[in-house]
Amino acid sequence: MPEYSSAKEAIPSAVLVVNTLDLEGISRGLGDGVFTSEDLLYLFRISQVNDQVRAVACINPEAKSIAIQRDQERRDGHVYGALHGIPFLVKDTFVTRDQMDTTAGSYALAGARYEFEPTIMTKLRGAGAIILGKTNMSEWGMSRSSKCKSGWSAIYGQAVGGFYQDQDPQGSSSGSAIATSLGLASLLLGASILYPAQKNGVVGLKPTVGLTSRFGTIPLNPEQDSVGPITQYVKDSAIILRVIAGKDNLDFATENIPFDKIPDYEAACQKDALKGVRVAVPKSVYRVADSDPEVGVALRSAISQFRDCGAIIVEDVDFEHWKPGSGQREDFFGDVLLREGTSRSEEFLSVKARMEHLGYDIERLLDTHHCDILLATSSTDLPLDLGRLPGIQVPLWFYSADREIVRDSKGMVTKAPNIPYGITLTGRRFSEEKLLACAYAFEQATLTVRQNEEKLWIKREPSDGRESQ
Repeated sequence: MPEYSSAKEAIPSAVLVVNTLDLEGISRGLGDGVFTSEDLLYLFRISQVNDQVRAVACINPEAKSIAIQRDQERRDGHVYGALHGIPFLVKDTFVTRDQMDTTAGSYALAGARYEFEPTIMTKLRGAGAIILGKTNMSEWGMSRSSKCKSGWSAIYGQAVGGFYQDQDPQGSSSGSAIATSLGLASLLLGASILYPAQKNGVVGLKPTVGLTSRFGTIPLNPEQDSVGPITQYVKDSAIILRVIAGKDNLDFATENIPFDKIPDYEAACQKDALKGVRVAVPKSVYRVADSDPEVGVALRSAISQFRDCGAIIVEDVDFEHWKPGSGQREDFFGDVLLREGTSRSEEFLSVKARMEHLGYDIERLLDTHHCDILLATSSTDLPLDLGRLPGIQVPLWFYSADREIVRDSKGMVTKAPNIPYGITLTGRRFSEEKLLACAYAFEQATLTVRQNEEKLWIKREPSDGRESQ
């Protein structure tokens, strides 16, 4: 991991490229006085690229004054928490009671003001983080119209990935994932996490539904919504999760958290964490991967890496009912509600029960074969959302330089040279400690994210960390 141990090493500011540092490195730099929170506001970097990718929706006009305040607090010896003085961007579904709008990308909410902030915002502020701004998203979480492109919102326009022109950023939290790949903030939050993280070559952690509070966010599906971090590195996600996880009387789903003390997710991130771990790789995962020869080869390479790290790979297994990509998924919070108009109707409850049954197929497979986690390519349609299960996406590799360009029906590029793809790990409810540990061990063995800079089609000048001017 790019890092340094102390400002006493006299690292020249000209070669200090902050977007290569993890959160521990940034915190160390702040603590050692190599740079300040005011230096670290990323405004110059955002100004370099945002007109091309439209990842950032708006900047908090109070960000600079808050950064100055955090710097003074640090000088006075008052450090609030692990994120003190670190700027973060949040998806435009997170309510903030400041000068920024919260719109879900829609003019319908432009200028709206809210009485309360999300519990997660309160926790982040309590840890000393700075709200730098908000990220663009697919309007209303991609539910405005099937004709809308992924990453498009009426207010902020079309967000595109940074690895190929007109790249489909995929998913609702598109702006957050794009911003992470381009290093436009130290940390980011999203609510639609795995797919946009995959397409933008970064880490995305979708926690168990109910591990993090959704109170104060504009919802899409309360049965499946989950708030989590999108980061460059796995351990950064672990640090953030420990800050934002926990019970909240304002979100009924958090009542199911089975522990009173939040696990030390960061401590679980060890390079030898895969030793003895039983990893299920269903046969249908191979079939999906092999439909794209490059991905099929990369999956087998990843599995080999898991073995080299000490994991026990369990193959020749498959789901009992779930068939990836077969159209089994039904939108019970969309299509059914539009027909019946109530979540208490027999049709709604029937579809909901059917989807939950399919979602349990992951845990059934793990239990039957005594496995700890399940591994799949991120392109595999897993029912983890239906089972309210956690998942983490980790970068795997990039399409080759001679890859044929593929566009979707709306003209967005889905496959092309240098576009990333990844793997997803999933497990039982509230198994984030195990998932983060395994993802970290794999990440450290590969460190694919370090290749991002040379693969991006968006080019920018390196920063020395002093950007607020």
